[in-house]
Amino acid sequence: MLRFQTPPDKVFTAILKDSLELIIDEINDAIAFSKDTEEFIEQLNSLLPNASRVFNPKTTISTIKEMLACLEKPQLYYLNDYHYLLLYDTLSNLCDLHNDAVNDTETQEDRIEASQIGDYNIEELLFDEIVDIYFFDTDFLTDPDDMVNLGVEGRKNMAFNEETFAITQGLAPHPEELKLRVHKGEETTVIDISPYFGSQSKVYPDFD
Repeated sequence: MLRFQTPPDKVFTAILKDSLELIIDEINDAIAFSKDTEEFIEQLNSLLPNASRVFNPKTTISTIKEMLACLEKPQLYYLNDYHYLLLYDTLSNLCDLHNDAVNDTETQEDRIEASQIGDYNIEELLFDEIVDIYFFDTDFLTDPDDMVNLGVEGRKNMAFNEETFAITQGLAPHPEELKLRVHKGEETTVIDISPYFGSQSKVYPDFD
C-alpha cells in the first residue's frame, strides 16, 4: 500500500485505484488520437496541469503504473513530493469527472451507475477534503518565485522536503527519485470500516 498522512480506508483505496486507472486510459487515448506532438502536449497539460511541468509522458505512465501495482501490496511504500504531485492531479481529475458525470444524470438508475466507485456508490467526491486528510502537505504547489525568495535558510526553517524546491522550479525528477521503496519506519493496514463513509453516506469524505 502507499503511505499517506492518514492510513487509507477501503473507500479511499478504491477512489485512488480508479483515479490511477482513469489517467492511464486518458493518456493512452491522448497518445492514440492526438494529431501531432503539440496537440498531445496540450492534452497532457490539461489532464495533469501541475505534474506535466516536471513529468514527461514516459515517466508519467511508468510512475503511475508502479504506484497502482504497489497500492494493494501488503508492504508500505514511501512517497515523496514528486509522487504526491502526480497523485494530486490524478485525484483532482477523477473528482471533477466523477462529480460532473453524476450531476449530469437524469434518472435515479443512471445516477446509481454513475456514482459507482469500486463497491461503493459515492455521489460526490470532495477533493479539497480528501487532500486535507491524506496529504502531509501541498508544498509542491508553492509559487516558484516565493520559493526562491525564501532562500536556503528560509526553506530549511520551513522544513521543505528535498524534492519541493526542484518541483517548484520545474525540474524533472531523476529516475532514482521515482523508485518506490518500502517504508520500514511504520506498519499500517487498510482500514475496513471507514470513518469517512457510512451506510447512508453519499459524499466522500462524509464528516456527518
